[in-house]
Amino acid sequence: MEEFLLVILAAVLVFSVWGFLGVLQDVVMKDPLVRADQAVYHFLQSLRNPWGDSVFVAITELGDWLVSGSVAAAVFLVLLLNRCRRSAGYWAAVLAGGACAVRILKWALHLPRPTPVYHGISAFGFPSGHAAMGLILYGFLAIVIARSLRGMMRRWFFAAAFLISFALAFSRLYLGVHWLSDVLGGILFASAWTALAGIGYLKGRPEAVPARLLGLAVIGVVATVGLWHVADRHSHDLAFYAPRRLVKVIDSKAWLTWAWQQLPAWRIDLGGAREEPLTIQFAGRPESLARYLISKGWHHPPPLNMRILLAALSPDVEMRNLPSLPRLHDGRLETMLLLRDEGQKRLALRLWPTDMQLRGGRGPVWVGTVEIQSADRIAGLITLPRNTGDYARPLQILSKTLNGRFLVREVFRGDAGVPARTGRVLLIMEMKKSSASLHDGSISGGL
Repeated sequence: MEEFLLVILAAVLVFSVWGFLGVLQDVVMKDPLVRADQAVYHFLQSLRNPWGDSVFVAITELGDWLVSGSVAAAVFLVLLLNRCRRSAGYWAAVLAGGACAVRILKWALHLPRPTPVYHGISAFGFPSGHAAMGLILYGFLAIVIARSLRGMMRRWFFAAAFLISFALAFSRLYLGVHWLSDVLGGILFASAWTALAGIGYLKGRPEAVPARLLGLAVIGVVATVGLWHVADRHSHDLAFYAPRRLVKVIDSKAWLTWAWQQLPAWRIDLGGAREEPLTIQFAGRPESLARYLISKGWHHPPPLNMRILLAALSPDVEMRNLPSLPRLHDGRLETMLLLRDEGQKRLALRLWPTDMQLRGGRGPVWVGTVEIQSADRIAGLITLPRNTGDYARPLQILSKTLNGRFLVREVFRGDAGVPARTGRVLLIMEMKKSSASLHDGSISGGL
């Protein structure tokens, strides 16, 4: 059985080293994982609520150094008092080595967190210390105990170590203090380090480790020190980990002339991949834009219910009855979706929020896309709307529709990697009395 565990640890070591180097390359070279960082961060922040905050703050507090250090000290003392000197030495070396390596990596890479909540070396996010040390602590403890166990008990200890480590790692993502790459890097580094240490430990002389006593000691420390720490720090940490949103406030003229280029050119899905181009930027209230467009023949999509889903199974379903599935951009759900029927095709306009806002009460800036959709029969089973890839014509239609009611400026992206056919962007802003100075020859009501 021990030989099987060694094979598993060897496989974990190889996979984890390969995975860690891949994540490290992505964050250093700013590959798609970095775009996924932003998307996952915004998606999880959109799910924040008081109940979830309370639960995940408590979980992350159980991974603080006070609790982890107390668990480590209790295990070390139990091993020493039971004359398991080799196991105690391994235990101390694995934890100290892992902690030092995490801090060295943070210092060497200097990769910032999503929000600046810490100081010193801890201000850097990669790799996540909570994720790494939680897995090293409970993962290596499971290896030490597993040598004295057989059958299902061994599996239960490894399952418990995995669940605890996963909960600690996910709490850092939910609270927005680490990127996805930070947590993945921490988990993969810790897996490699723990597997390497476990192989060395298991190949040495076995000792009669008191598995039951070690388990009781860990439970006792978490139930005393851990719960006391949570009770003592919870109110303070709820405020410390409260959601933070950094809003960039700029002038209207700055946005219309150059700042629009700071917003993304493509919709980014949750995996960090580029999807359709973002051809619209709107400054103002989406409800005002929606009311005006609805008065011009646009409409909200049909609700996603069983009738609409069943209708999609028919090959003769009309375009206006096809379901419109929601889309994420940068982890954020669309704020507005409007449709306009045109025979066997339809226009679809979507808006997503950004972190940019205009001064003077002109509201936030939204990014969006308007596309032409046609019916697409998939595998002869279901009909769904398909983007035809035509972005020029819907932009022209939208611009003419908004003429006179909104300020509209057409701009072109000259960015590398943005084709000319998808580089057109409409800047749209609600007209107010103070807008007259902005309405010069470079701002038109149409194309």
